[in-house]
Amino acid sequence: MEARIAMLATVAALLGPPPLAAALVVLAALVMLARVAMGVHYLSDVAGGAVLGVVMGVTAPLFIR
Repeated sequence: MEARIAMLATVAALLGPPPLAAALVVLAALVMLARVAMGVHYLSDVAGGAVLGVVMGVTAPLFIR
């Protein structure tokens, strides 16, 4: 879950309009914090997913263009 929302926010930040990118980055952070606060995931799981999502989000536009 964390990797997908981080990837979506990263792709939006790179390719989308700035208001959408800002909204998705905030949403991604809130979802990640909520999952830790509810005890669904450990902080290390969320951090690892976020890093993986950002890496995928940065490399995805390279394959699109």
